Amino acid sequence: MYQQGGIYIITSRILIVDLLTQTASPASISGILVYHAEKVTETSTESFIIRIYKTQKLFASQGQSSGFVKGFSEDASEVIQGFGNVDKILKGLFVRRLYLYPRFHVDIVEELEKY
Repeated sequence: MYQQGGIYIITSRILIVDLLTQTASPASISGILVYHAEKVTETSTESFIIRIYKTQKLFASQGQSSGFVKGFSEDASEVIQGFGNVDKILKGLFVRRLYLYPRFHVDIVEELEKY
């Protein structure tokens, strides 16, 4: 299924099994989009998937970083709530930068109106 390429919407449980059984190869995955990124912690399944993805991509590309991870959240208050919550999310997603765009931001509205 994965060899055909394309975009797949799958649960973290299915993806982790496919990665561990080598049904899906991290080297052939261009990127990962994580919905409900505010729920990702350092010990979550999503974080484990991203750790596998990043290390295998790094190994396959011989030290040059390739591939992307993007996290999305519908609940901005959950992101900023609590002490160090943003830091926990960034660590869980293995990303360095956080960009906050409200749905009514001009670029977001234009992109969503295309569909």
